Amino acid sequence: VLAKHGITLSELRHCPISEGTSAAKSYDVVFCSKIFFKNFENVGGNTVVIPLKNVMSDKEIEEGLQAAGLLD
Repeated sequence: VLAKHGITLSELRHCPISEGTSAAKSYDVVFCSKIFFKNFENVGGNTVVIPLKNVMSDKEIEEGLQAAGLLD
């Protein structure tokens, strides 16, 4: 999805939810399962958290990025 929109990925990290909630503030965008979205409510800063029903769905990722205003 990012390549399709000409966005260069500088870093991609996959981690357990317990680690992700504390590390999230170090990233611009965090994708997570909708069931874990509440864990990221207080991330703060400029981090955008995009909850997904299906984390493998290109369509849902693209829709989430659009809804967050991150795509043209």
